[in-house]
Amino acid sequence: MARILSLMPYHVFPPQTGGQKAIFTFTSSLAKQHEVLAVSTNLNTNPEKAPFELLNFFGPTRWRYLNVWDVYKVYKLCKSRKIQYIITDHPYYGWQAYVLKKLLKIPCYVRSHNIEYQRFKSIGSPVWRLLYWYERWVYRFSDALFCITDEDRDFARKEFNLSDKHCQTLAYGIPYKDQPVTFPIERAQICVEQNIPANIPIILFNGALDHFPNQQAVEDILYNINPKLKKQLPDYRILICGRRIPDSIKNLPAQLWDKIIYTGFVDDIDLYIKGADLHINPIISGGGVKTKVIEALGYSKNVVSYFTGAIGIEKQLTNNKLTIIEDNNHIEFAKQITSTLKLDPTPCPREFYDYYFLDNIIKKLNLFFA
Repeated sequence: MARILSLMPYHVFPPQTGGQKAIFTFTSSLAKQHEVLAVSTNLNTNPEKAPFELLNFFGPTRWRYLNVWDVYKVYKLCKSRKIQYIITDHPYYGWQAYVLKKLLKIPCYVRSHNIEYQRFKSIGSPVWRLLYWYERWVYRFSDALFCITDEDRDFARKEFNLSDKHCQTLAYGIPYKDQPVTFPIERAQICVEQNIPANIPIILFNGALDHFPNQQAVEDILYNINPKLKKQLPDYRILICGRRIPDSIKNLPAQLWDKIIYTGFVDDIDLYIKGADLHINPIISGGGVKTKVIEALGYSKNVVSYFTGAIGIEKQLTNNKLTIIEDNNHIEFAKQITSTLKLDPTPCPREFYDYYFLDNIIKKLNLFFA
């Protein structure tokens, strides 16, 4: 059993966003096999209830990334706990991880959720040029870099001049497998909560709506996909779940919201993932694998996605439960929603779970612990 420090760049408990869930579920599974000490920001709610040791350690502001005193405190903590390995998610705490690696003389591993400088570049942030060089440095000094997708792995190897052994794929994992094809109890509960007739299709889009790519997707649903869908289906409801929707979208004319329900943030997003009949992912920007797609497929749900929104998903493992449409092809997107809703429910293939099940992913990581 290894003694591992998880250096978390933001709060993760309770998990709400895709990034938070990616760190939380991974660390939870890791802690089943190893002694994990996780240090995070002081924004975690009741961290003592997390299924691993989680310390509210850093401040909530962006200045925490520059706090030298925090590094010293973490160093003292690691010495007292005899930490053997460091794992950090994203490159943001890279310099801290570097200092700890050198002082403690232990290996440091980095999990990359996406190529960060590319994500900043895609949303027009000028910071991307500086982030490129920082990210490159972090990935190169690490003892191993784990990317969530093969595409990111191949790009990082070439862009940052990393060896095949140094840079590997460690997929985003889900903590469940062998799921049923329908969830009638959850569906009925959604219908009651949202006042939806029991016999009409429920279509789901979810994501943090203060994130620009998700805002783009909601606007695409309102302006393009839903108007075309109304001409094809007699009745349905599109549920949009997520926090912090901008007023500029929320206050759009009522006719654009016809057959669409904005739920706001929901405490149990898994309830809505299970209860929906179909998941849509009209994402055309931003980096990294879209974890919501993997989660939906894991619950044996069909997904219709634009090409960009499906990057990094191992489609060959989904047995055509994932339909990919060319970006911005609204007509085909609506057409495929209609066609997919007519299909009988089918389970996600065994090969999908073999690849994405978290316990299997942790087994791959264990090879790096002596």
